[in-house]
Amino acid sequence: IMELQALPYSLPQREGIRDVIRWYTDFLWDLEDSAPPETAPLDDDFTRLLQRIFEEHSEVIQAMAHGVQDLMLELRDEYTDVQPNVDAILRRFFMSRIGLRFLIQHHIDSFRNRDGHSGIIQLECSPSEVANRAAKDAASLCRLHLGQAPAVLVHEAEPRTFTYVPMHLAYMLTEVLKNACRAVVERHGEGFDDDLPPVRVQIVHGHEDLTFKISDEGGGISRTRMGDIWKFMYS
Repeated sequence: IMELQALPYSLPQREGIRDVIRWYTDFLWDLEDSAPPETAPLDDDFTRLLQRIFEEHSEVIQAMAHGVQDLMLELRDEYTDVQPNVDAILRRFFMSRIGLRFLIQHHIDSFRNRDGHSGIIQLECSPSEVANRAAKDAASLCRLHLGQAPAVLVHEAEPRTFTYVPMHLAYMLTEVLKNACRAVVERHGEGFDDDLPPVRVQIVHGHEDLTFKISDEGGGISRTRMGDIWKFMYS
């Protein structure tokens, strides 16, 4: 909350960011007023409160974007002068938000007692299964918006499992694969049933890590734009 209130150019008073500050302040007071979950009924009440907070967080990203876009339209070319400061604060905010949502959902899912899971953590998560689901979702979205999509080929030379949060992995892979599918269609597509080069996902297990290599023939990003890809609001 304090980070958002420190944003420059009256961003905390702009619609969207002002709403997010109010939401988070209300959530903080709700948690402050709730009884410590020292008994089973109180734990149920606390979990329901967390569930409500988790669900009401769903519009935060759109609201934040609305506030920043409003500033960009107002400042135009001068926005580049304040963008580094704005991006740094937004980066810390969203990292904190990811951590908070992880803890909240982990607590909520701990009551479900799913086999092979500890809360939202899957003990034997299959990277190829998650990648194939993400590929299907990305291709479906690409066909919906562009009329066609390339094949997404997932290859894992030595199939293994690892302990991870599958929904986080699925989100990351889907976002990258959406971009790859779109780039291929925009570069090679001419109609609605073209022979498109595939997007390839290579999964490699190391001794201490796991690597996904995603390659496509969409043309890549020009070197003059490489410095922009990590900036908020750049697309």
